[in-house]
Amino acid sequence: MDYASSLKEVSTDSTVQGRPDDIDMFEAPSAVLQTALTPVTGSEMRLHWDTKHENIRPEYHIILHFAEIQSLRPNDSRTFDIYLNGKPFFHSFSPRYLISGYVYTTVPYTEYDYSFSFRATNNSTLPPIINGLEIYAVMHLPELSTDSGDVDAIMAIQMEYQFKKNWMGDPCAPRAYAWQGLNCSYTVSVPPRIKTLNLSSSRLSGAISPSFAKLKAIETLDLSYNNLTGTIPGFLADISSLQLLNLRGNQLTGPVPAGLLTKSEEDFAMDSSARRRHEDYTERKVDCKDHQLKLESQQFTYKELENITNKFVRIIGKGGFGIVYHGFLENGVEVAVKLCSWSSSQGTKEFLAEAQSLARVRHKNLVTLVGYCKDENYLALVYEYMSQGSLREHLRGKAGLGRILSWGERLQIAVEAAQGLEYLHKGCSPPIIHRDVKTSNILLGEELVAKIADFGLSKSFHSDSRTHVSTEMVAGTPGYVDPECCDLIYSVVGEQKKKTNPGPGKAHIVHRVASKLARGNIEDAMDARLQGEYDANSVWKIVDLAMKCTAQFSTQRPTMSDVVIQLKESLALEAARERGESLHGEGLNISQNSAFELDQNESMSFGPSAR
Repeated sequence: MDYASSLKEVSTDSTVQGRPDDIDMFEAPSAVLQTALTPVTGSEMRLHWDTKHENIRPEYHIILHFAEIQSLRPNDSRTFDIYLNGKPFFHSFSPRYLISGYVYTTVPYTEYDYSFSFRATNNSTLPPIINGLEIYAVMHLPELSTDSGDVDAIMAIQMEYQFKKNWMGDPCAPRAYAWQGLNCSYTVSVPPRIKTLNLSSSRLSGAISPSFAKLKAIETLDLSYNNLTGTIPGFLADISSLQLLNLRGNQLTGPVPAGLLTKSEEDFAMDSSARRRHEDYTERKVDCKDHQLKLESQQFTYKELENITNKFVRIIGKGGFGIVYHGFLENGVEVAVKLCSWSSSQGTKEFLAEAQSLARVRHKNLVTLVGYCKDENYLALVYEYMSQGSLREHLRGKAGLGRILSWGERLQIAVEAAQGLEYLHKGCSPPIIHRDVKTSNILLGEELVAKIADFGLSKSFHSDSRTHVSTEMVAGTPGYVDPECCDLIYSVVGEQKKKTNPGPGKAHIVHRVASKLARGNIEDAMDARLQGEYDANSVWKIVDLAMKCTAQFSTQRPTMSDVVIQLKESLALEAARERGESLHGEGLNISQNSAFELDQNESMSFGPSAR
């Protein structure tokens, strides 16, 4: 790799953390990310690499690693576009401070020469940086890839328990690089199968996942010395190939399923303290007493869900309830299947609460429940598929989601989300207070139509003390806000929300943004990727609305109906700007009874000061 003498190295002694929001697919070492290259002068950086010494035309996959390792001043920003061989590769990348990030190819490149160009955007005050670059040659191996069913199962297991192992690439192939803890069978002309899986002492917690039952050729399964809880599931007895099961050193309760006892009397060995104590327990069943479902929606069996999802092949998300899978109904309609994980803090009561909440509401801005599954110990919700992902993914510029949302699009999404919340507040009896509104729960369909998802934590059906959202938190507690407030501010700045209670002395996102605005320049608070394309009055109105939502007393906060009205007014201001018109003085009162005061003697380019 060649790089010009015009580049310099910068470094930090601080540790660079992995991505907190999802599984880090590449896990670059912190020592690598603690150093970076950046231009000595100017706003562009170039790197070059050639493969002309290769005898055959190669294929390569490329991974670029980034992390902000310099503490930026309040007015500084670092955003840049990435080009590969003169063509756009990634738009408006902005590294996060001491958090790893990466951009990678999804198909192999076959050029002999590779020229990377990193160009600061117009609104960036700092030049680009790069912390690391990996290039992998594609190897065409004579061995077959692992059986697809085994791959899907082991990937689902990894995602559900989120343990850290060197599990990358194909599980069994090439044979010399099979995943840690796996032994596979290798037969000519037959894909390798997973025969042994050793996850002993892997810090697994929660229930035993149904995904283990999808390893149809497994003979030895060792789950010993973890923190697995709940009962020993009966589906383990359905694995016809299983010969040895080790569950020692867990917190499992209840009887051993009859199918496993029958197998153990034959040629099957099971090591589990529960086996010796099974007579002392009664089998735990799904308790639906006092929580009977009365739904008009379709009820599915677990077998039907397997058919809908093609045996749970495609994972599209993971939440507090469990893993979400993509699927198709028999009529070809796309759906999302949310399968309950017994390792989640949500149990039967929460599942039924979410199902009941979804079943009794119908609104164009609320996700529609298609059906549900309550089949023995299997619990699932089936609802409409939202093809454009979540608002959170779009605001973060997640690769594959296309362009950055414009200010007008963000406002339209906020209006639609607020309309959904307004219906929950006013159109339902009793009213539903969502209490878990966040950008990942605002889903987008075709043409970016927004719908609110996930009602399982709503106040009308609040769960017991295990839930991670406290329904006892009162107004005025540090970090408490009306749920729609944070996402209004987040849509302005594209900034990650802090935890619900930021702790003493740490400002909530709303007040951090207000503090930036009070210093006098709207650009300090706005998402730099918008490149100044927004109506300033529209922005002030949104921030003012969010500030009102954080008033200490609930009586001082706007109703959801007021929120919808003010959002629509803000959207009208932005729409007028896009048409080249002006609505100033046409009844859109931006400052009256505002949480800010505008000094009419100052230029509009300077922000308001807090009262």
